[in-house]
Amino acid sequence: MNTHVQDGKIFKHQYIHYKKRLKLSQYDALIMYGDLSYKAQGDYKALIFLGKKGREFHLLKAYVRQSSRTEAAIWLYDLYEDWNLSKYNISYEIEGLFAMDEFVNDFDTEGDIRGYHIPVVSDEDSKGNKFDRIESMEGYWQRNNVFISKTEEEDPDVLEFIEQLLAFEKGSTTNDDGPDAFQ
Repeated sequence: MNTHVQDGKIFKHQYIHYKKRLKLSQYDALIMYGDLSYKAQGDYKALIFLGKKGREFHLLKAYVRQSSRTEAAIWLYDLYEDWNLSKYNISYEIEGLFAMDEFVNDFDTEGDIRGYHIPVVSDEDSKGNKFDRIESMEGYWQRNNVFISKTEEEDPDVLEFIEQLLAFEKGSTTNDDGPDAFQ
């Protein structure tokens, strides 16, 4: 029962821009970052694949779903194979300070099944106030430094990410796992 949000108080619809993605080898940096939530149900699991080129940040692919961590791991391994990501220098990180061994184990278990492992690590740095962190990236969006890959324009996960971004505001009870992973 998603309620479509037309415009946000912080992130505005006019901040959403699309651009053809570059070849992965052309990016200055690549990161896959996950906010996988400790709760089995309710919260969204989010994996955001970003490329940085100069001042620009490109959302290349997103996984933003109410699912299990196992399903998120399968999605990542499928993307890794489909896009031949082993050829690129990509940082794979998952947010969190507790239960991260359990989170990383979900990815290792999928790796055991496939016969290779993606080097997913726990980001153990303290993140501070979630609202402040997410709100602080509004300037990047407002200044047109963030682009979403044109090929992802109709992707359900990207659409969910955009909906969460536009709905984001202090005191809101809407999900923010996509924007949190992006930040």
